[in-house]
Amino acid sequence: MKSAIDSALRWLDAEYSKQGTILKANDTEQDLPTIWFHGGKSYSADGLNPVNVSQEQHNVLSQFLGRDEALDTKALGKAGTSNVAAVIKKLAEQFGADAIRRPEHKGNGYFIRVCSSPKLSTS
Repeated sequence: MKSAIDSALRWLDAEYSKQGTILKANDTEQDLPTIWFHGGKSYSADGLNPVNVSQEQHNVLSQFLGRDEALDTKALGKAGTSNVAAVIKKLAEQFGADAIRRPEHKGNGYFIRVCSSPKLSTS
């Protein structure tokens, strides 16, 4: 039984790695909240119902698209965001607080898992 579980976890890890996300052995899909990019300035929490976001919100989200990397306030500011904390707060309200990891300590950076919608990949 353990072999089957290990095999399934390796398969999941490979699938998420293709999307630029590293899956840890004890993670499940529910542990990986994702904001889905649908093109333009359209994003969704469920991968199905996109909504348009503001230009500053798009600037932040696009920095995380397909990247498995935390970014600090300075990097997000350079991307065209005048008040990073306010934009992050609005994104958390719109897509859920669990979709956004805020820094626990100065310098830790923000992290948002943003992936292209599967529909974009097959188009």
